[in-house]
Amino acid sequence: TSTREVEKKTTKKLIAYKVTKKKDLNKPIFKDEKVLVGTGTTKICTQYATTTTVTNYTEKYVGTIKLTSAPTATSTVRYEKVGSYNWYCDDQCTSGTVYLYKVYQRVPSTSSSTTCSKYETKTTAYEATKSIIVDYETIETKEPVYEYNTYYRYRDIKSGKGTVDIKWSHYNDTTLLNKGYEYTGNKKTNKVCN
Repeated sequence: TSTREVEKKTTKKLIAYKVTKKKDLNKPIFKDEKVLVGTGTTKICTQYATTTTVTNYTEKYVGTIKLTSAPTATSTVRYEKVGSYNWYCDDQCTSGTVYLYKVYQRVPSTSSSTTCSKYETKTTAYEATKSIIVDYETIETKEPVYEYNTYYRYRDIKSGKGTVDIKWSHYNDTTLLNKGYEYTGNKKTNKVCN
């Protein structure tokens, strides 16, 4: 007002920080994990059988024998016919044939082979390592929080003794108005004396 001056002052004080956390989608966090990519079936032999085969014989001559009938060869003996002759006995009225055979002892040479006689089926799972996104890095930002306080102070203006400059002029005298003069509202009248 014309008798009071007021001054305004605002202060700014940091009182805290506002922390904000968010995921940065440009910075993924990976983790290696095993994943199933397929299965396979395998036949496994659980039982084996051995087969022995005679591939050859080694023979040894052991002598000649006389037989009344043809012999049968075996895996260990072989007979080779040499000849035969007939014999007669007039007194007993009997006759017969004698066969002569060479006898060979046989020693077989064998070879063995092993084959699978029983199978079982086994299923196997195949895995692979794959990197997958499990999370994203966290970005933390701090935003300061301020406290604003507004203070006012004022002082009263005491009016002192001074001088008043009064000038008489006409209405809307721009020369005086531009110098700060104000209207007083007083009018000057001329008195007519008789």
